[in-house]
Amino acid sequence: LVSEDGVHRWPVIQGRPVLFPNMNVPIVNADHHVSNPLPTSALALIYGTRGPVLHLSAGGSADRFDHVIEVEAAIFRHTDLVADSHRLPFADEAFEVVIALNAFEHYHDPQLVAREILRVLRPGGRVLIHMAFIQPLHEAPRHFYNSTRYGLEAWFHGLETEKLHVSDNFHAGHSLAWLASECEAALRTRLSSPSADAFLS
Repeated sequence: LVSEDGVHRWPVIQGRPVLFPNMNVPIVNADHHVSNPLPTSALALIYGTRGPVLHLSAGGSADRFDHVIEVEAAIFRHTDLVADSHRLPFADEAFEVVIALNAFEHYHDPQLVAREILRVLRPGGRVLIHMAFIQPLHEAPRHFYNSTRYGLEAWFHGLETEKLHVSDNFHAGHSLAWLASECEAALRTRLSSPSADAFLS
């Protein structure tokens, strides 16, 4: 991919432009890799929007939508382009909706990503964010932040909040079960199986 003036060049891998700074060869995931299903809130926004939708850190989405642009830091089955969420390669006010699910904990500067989302969002546009609050370390070393609702509100200062809540997949019971599972695994691998069994009982 070459700019009109011929000054800038970007690689194209499997038909996807790689616009991520200093990345020549992204990770390519197999097409059979499918991420968690989109929640009903995301599907409602996608189906209810005629204009362009930006899906950041989309992963291996199950379905392809003509008006949804999927951006990732790697190539998945429906990735449209590889780009850095901290430096989105889109014009101001390009999208009616922006979706970022389970991604903000993996951005090294989430406030900058929030500003980029607000920049590319059209006036009156909508944003859907799912964000980690009480979660163990995952996808190390690319897990930087968990956030309270107040942190999320601060990052998106100036945006009118339509709904801010704890979704079913982030409720306290889920978080405690995940933490207990991590403790059990650590005891089993670092101490002994009897210690892990005692913990479980």
